[in-house]
Amino acid sequence: MFFSRRKHGRHAAPRVSPFTNCSDPQERMRFRPRLEALEDRTVPSSLPFWFHTPPGPATHLQVIAPTNARADISARVAVVALDASNRVATGYTGTVHLETSDLGATLPTTDYTFTARDRGVHTFQVTFGTPGSQTVMANDTVDATITGVATATVSPAPVATHFQVVGQTSVATGQLSSVTVIALDDSNHVVPNYTGTVSFANTDGAAAALPDYTFTADDKGRHKFQVTFNTVGPQTLTVTDTASATVTGTTTVTVNPPAVASRLVFFSSSRARPGQAFTVYVAALDASNHLVQTYGGTVHFATSDPAATGVVLPPDYTFTAADHGVKAFSVTLATSGTQTLTITDNSATPLTATASVRVSALQFFQGLNAADIGHLEKMSRK
Repeated sequence: MFFSRRKHGRHAAPRVSPFTNCSDPQERMRFRPRLEALEDRTVPSSLPFWFHTPPGPATHLQVIAPTNARADISARVAVVALDASNRVATGYTGTVHLETSDLGATLPTTDYTFTARDRGVHTFQVTFGTPGSQTVMANDTVDATITGVATATVSPAPVATHFQVVGQTSVATGQLSSVTVIALDDSNHVVPNYTGTVSFANTDGAAAALPDYTFTADDKGRHKFQVTFNTVGPQTLTVTDTASATVTGTTTVTVNPPAVASRLVFFSSSRARPGQAFTVYVAALDASNHLVQTYGGTVHFATSDPAATGVVLPPDYTFTAADHGVKAFSVTLATSGTQTLTITDNSATPLTATASVRVSALQFFQGLNAADIGHLEKMSRK
């Protein structure tokens, strides 16, 4: 009769997983049973439940490779140091060297020395290059008898057959918007190894042309682009691989007339103290309280602070496309007490915002709730 140390042993060794930091849940699920099997070594039940023999020195390695890998896509390979009883040798600090039968594979460029933090388990990134059955071998660089091997079945590299183009379905003319291009295979899976070059075609003749772009390995099959539409109505953006015209994708966007600013709002993001500069955010909103990213008005600052010196107001400022409708300014007031700060746009449709500022005490300005503030702060950092 046997029982598991992990379930019954008071001093059972801690569970070890080389994929603790793995962001891919499917990869964790695929390797977990094989790793847990290493932890469920059994001992005779006739021994006292508190009995535990520490693992011995490493005598061999176990290599855990994905059973189904894809060429040209990085895969995780775990190397586990085991003792003579096939228990994880948590004290192993040897140096291992990886080899593979795949002549087109990419392996770690340097040998790896296990540390105490590894507790006998470490993962490596391996990119296979040749479809078929391939082996991965790990060897201790000092003791040639400490070795292990695993076999992986490598499928051909995925091939992009079309693009998915994802973006906003409705924008205003002149508004900067984001479009993400994703390379997909015939099963609609992302092709992370896609490195082709794409060109853009836009039915909006007034829009600025996007230059060709070559995907990189860091893109992992997807890349974001910035586009501005300038013609009202439905517009279509088409993305095509320059080497294969059949690899293409489109998105249709409804372009609306430009939003019109109906009011200005502003708030302070710091305490206002005499002689101390604080930040004021100014934003242009439409009648629905949406940020008008295309606002290009000129604003003027004024204050009731009577001090002849010490008051510093921003000069008149004309918003640009890069502001996206929100801008941060620095203001300094000199006189303690309640002062007013006024911002005015003297265009054909005058816009004015006025608020009271209690100098030396924090007071948020009018017009914005917490969600508005967070959004405007984000927009101002673009």
